Amino acid sequence: MKNSMKKMILLLFMLGAVTINAQLNSKAQLLKDKLHEEYNLIKLLASEDWEGDHRMMLYTINNQADAYLKVLEFSKASNYDEEILKKSLSEWQKIIEGKKCVDWKMVVYTYKNQLKAKSEY
Repeated sequence: MKNSMKKMILLLFMLGAVTINAQLNSKAQLLKDKLHEEYNLIKLLASEDWEGDHRMMLYTINNQADAYLKVLEFSKASNYDEEILKKSLSEWQKIIEGKKCVDWKMVVYTYKNQLKAKSEY
């Protein structure tokens, strides 16, 4: 009984934390305010995956906005590899409603892993 009560309290806490933070983060808000087109593509991608689940759409938009801005920073790194980035971008884009949407989170993941693997040999 004690263990199930702890799980219930933890679940309620987690649900409360998600509800409290249910807003665009600063990076997503920046894209919405300054880069409308990119924000709308991210929003379109989120709605494709999570239509009707507004909490998950918001979560996805925030994560995609963070990743988009990370990708913009890659070119400033000393180990930047344009070819790996191009390949990563081509692997993680899809057409939704006639628009090219990029899964920025997966681009970041793929780019970092490919760059790391390249440095291993």
